Amino acid sequence: MNNSCATCADSSRMPDNKQIDKTLEYAIGHSPVSIEKLSPEGKVLIDDTRDILETLRMIVKEKNADELFQNGVWASYAGDPSRARQDGVIPVSTDDVKKDADQGLLYFGSAPADESRRAPPSPHHPFHHQL
Repeated sequence: MNNSCATCADSSRMPDNKQIDKTLEYAIGHSPVSIEKLSPEGKVLIDDTRDILETLRMIVKEKNADELFQNGVWASYAGDPSRARQDGVIPVSTDDVKKDADQGLLYFGSAPADESRRAPPSPHHPFHHQL
């Protein structure tokens, strides 16, 4: 998926609305699990998730047409993070962030630049046996 949200995340950029729409459209059309193997309740869950993603697409198109959200995030980089509330913040290592990003890239169909960074699926994931 060239020019997708995954590509933006990999290069530390904010996606524009077109890229967000393309990524949501991809997620709607590509289930992370084989739908045929799901129970009726699992199929309902997939359908409900697709409805939520379709609603999100409409929100992005209608409520963020001028990309104010992305502009707000961009403007926040000029702020002083030392003034932010710090209590309750849980430190996260750079390695954990990279693993989480790579796991997201796996879902959206893009491999990490460095294959050695790819995190294996968690054995505790409910669909681990299908991955």
